[in-house]
Amino acid sequence: MLEEFAPLALVTILAALQQAYFALQVIHARRRFHIPPPAVSGNEDFERVYRAHRYKYFIGYSESALQRLRPLYFGATMLWILIGLASLGVLSQLCSRYLGYNPMTAARSYVEL
Repeated sequence: MLEEFAPLALVTILAALQQAYFALQVIHARRRFHIPPPAVSGNEDFERVYRAHRYKYFIGYSESALQRLRPLYFGATMLWILIGLASLGVLSQLCSRYLGYNPMTAARSYVEL
């Protein structure tokens, strides 16, 4: 059962590392553009770094306006994939618990054929 939590733990750790990276980028931008906390405006370049949210989008958004759409679409696609896989996981658990049918076990036996 513990091995089922490993992917969740990995995603949680990666998300925490990503947030830490963004926080460090904002701190660096505050120092570079002389924007003291709690101010969130003043320099246009700082504001772009402060508003960036996802890694690919962050890189494109903080560099050039022409590079923003492709990373935005990539981030949105990854978000929909995450929502879809999380929904499948929830449905699988509900089926297993309340219907006595485990779709993951059925899928594994189908793949092993």
